[in-house]
Amino acid sequence: ENENDTKFGCVFLKYCLFLKIYSEYCNNYDNAIEVIKFISQSTEVINYLNEITAATIAELKNLLIVPIQRVPRYVLLLQELVKHTPESHPDFEDTKIALSKMLELVNFLNDQKKVVENSRQLVKFSQKIQNLPNDFILPTRHYIREGSVNFIRLVKQSEQKI
Repeated sequence: ENENDTKFGCVFLKYCLFLKIYSEYCNNYDNAIEVIKFISQSTEVINYLNEITAATIAELKNLLIVPIQRVPRYVLLLQELVKHTPESHPDFEDTKIALSKMLELVNFLNDQKKVVENSRQLVKFSQKIQNLPNDFILPTRHYIREGSVNFIRLVKQSEQKI
């Protein structure tokens, strides 16, 4: 048996950086689901989908989640490979490093998702306020929380009507 036939770690190391592109897909997944909800209300769209494919809207939603699940599944696979690969195997170190890189990728994807979600919340919040300056939404601004504000106006005693 050729030892190069059983090497997986180097493959993951080679392509790990390219998987960062998944952040774009993950960040737009919610938008895709909203579009599907919207178009699923149209009988024309449903009829068209029925003409071109046997897939239903539910099946389409199930397919859209698959790429999001892929990277965490790679982590699970690499964890199992590290667990069951002898330390003397030529691929053990690469597999261990690949696992580390994939865990970093998962953290990166999660962080990117949080940044995008924060930006969306900031935009949503800004749409509720009238007369905001144009520079309200900046890359350095972060949405923290939303709540009610009560304004109290103090009136001098001499201005009060008795």
